Amino acid sequence: MVKLAIGSYNPVKIEATRKASSIFWKDPEVFGFDANSDITEMPMTKEETRDGAKNRANSALRWLRKNEQDGILLGVGMEGGVCSFRGDWYLFGATFVTDGNVESWGGETMVRLPIKMYEGLEGGKIELGTVTDNLTGEKDTKKRGGAIAVLSDNKILRVDLFDFALQQALTPWIHGYEV
Repeated sequence: MVKLAIGSYNPVKIEATRKASSIFWKDPEVFGFDANSDITEMPMTKEETRDGAKNRANSALRWLRKNEQDGILLGVGMEGGVCSFRGDWYLFGATFVTDGNVESWGGETMVRLPIKMYEGLEGGKIELGTVTDNLTGEKDTKKRGGAIAVLSDNKILRVDLFDFALQQALTPWIHGYEV
């Protein structure tokens, strides 16, 4: 039995974890866990975004080990952030998985941000979800399609990006080769 704890209660991240793990294993158990990323409210670099994902996964794995003993136990961390590349700002997501011995990254898709969204972040003081809510007049967009849905006219959804990124990160537990 495979059991995954995702370091978040965000329904998008939990659903992405269910979708990704279900393509590899029959009936995996998925648990949401409120893990602190131990980074700023809005990470403004790839490094800080990755740190947040790794911190969430490690915290989720510790929680999972306390509550579950049998099967493959995996901690999952997903973190959204922004980063600069050649003078432009991009939406960026990091996905990290660990069993305590093996660590793996997936995804890291970048999507260019309009200047209005970047400026709304106020140097990392305001989260992108809040900026997106303010620009659209909607509430809790990060718990649905996210900024990526707004930027792509609902053609790309946050759950799909995290789902694919997690599929990539899960490959060490699928292919059976030593890493």
